[in-house]
Amino acid sequence: AKSKYSIGKKEISFKRKLDPEVPDIIADRAQLEEVLTNLVINAVQAFIDKGEITVKTGFGNHIATIEISDNGPGIAKENL
Repeated sequence: AKSKYSIGKKEISFKRKLDPEVPDIIADRAQLEEVLTNLVINAVQAFIDKGEITVKTGFGNHIATIEISDNGPGIAKENL
């Protein structure tokens, strides 16, 4: 699924690739929300005029995963 939003003058697309096999997990919801929100905000701030953020979930070997990726400019080598 894909959604498009305007944030200020930026056009942001969100793509969701959610694995239906991920079971319910025991976790601190507030902490997860804070981490995911910060990752998305950082990506949006780094975009110049438009960009795409992908949220992907997975499950394998009894491990649930959440992956956030974007097509922004990245971090300069000297700042890594």
